[in-house]
Amino acid sequence: MFTDVSNKIEKAKSIAFIGTGALGIEFAGDIHFKYPNKQLTLIGTSICPFPKILPDSIREAISDTLKDMNIRYVIAHATNVPKSPSVWEDRILENFTVEFSTNCPKETFDLVILSTGLKPNNSFTIDGESQDGFLNVDN
Repeated sequence: MFTDVSNKIEKAKSIAFIGTGALGIEFAGDIHFKYPNKQLTLIGTSICPFPKILPDSIREAISDTLKDMNIRYVIAHATNVPKSPSVWEDRILENFTVEFSTNCPKETFDLVILSTGLKPNNSFTIDGESQDGFLNVDN
């Protein structure tokens, strides 16, 4: 499965990441360092990438680093992508045209990687899971 994804990434000229949290930013950065000439785009709905749990100064530094890496950031809601598929293979869309809720024109990418709605895998724990599916570290 991951070999197939790696091959798709290697062949793609343009890749978009829906979601600008840790996963989307990490994917974009890793792919940039391995393939610096690819056209990479992060698509998210907030002014700066990364969740608001970080101070604005850190989010702005991340944004500046993405600019330095020529990773484009589009502030928009992608309206036609699947809502957080649970199967990893369904998170990779090939030759996909993204439609936006704003005045941004539609844009087609060789690959679109959905990096939203992910939860950590805590199946290795026993009775450590809270009601929201995250690891309870206070026990």
